[in-house]
Amino acid sequence: MKKVIFEYNIPINNIIQDKANFDVANLDYDGLKGIMNGCIFIFFEPQRNYIILQTGIFDYLKQLLAVIKEIDGGNYSPFSVSCDWYSNSLDFSYKETLDELSIRDVNTAHFNITTKYAVFKKSFVKFYNKTMDELVLYYPELLKNQNFK
Repeated sequence: MKKVIFEYNIPINNIIQDKANFDVANLDYDGLKGIMNGCIFIFFEPQRNYIILQTGIFDYLKQLLAVIKEIDGGNYSPFSVSCDWYSNSLDFSYKETLDELSIRDVNTAHFNITTKYAVFKKSFVKFYNKTMDELVLYYPELLKNQNFK
């Protein structure tokens, strides 16, 4: 894969409901994982493969960041799973000699995508930083939340 593109969407109604139902500034880490629900889209070009994760955006940003840290630390077979433990379960397998990252859907086995790890990591880190900044725009209360910082 030559290019990996990350995007996300949080429906405005979810943001409104989160703010009405939760004290966002004082949520603990698990509470933060339970809000900001939406979709993360990962596109692999030019093959046009993709992954759609319906999940808590903050939760899965942290999950994918942990996967990268695990791989960089020498664990070449990490996994990620949404905080509900029933959806968006992915297994990762890294082949260092080829710089290949395989991503397999555990729940439904709908996909097994292989891409260059360096490309995936670079794109994700950029996406992570941009999205964390944008989440503060949607939820300014996060600036006061010690668990978010």
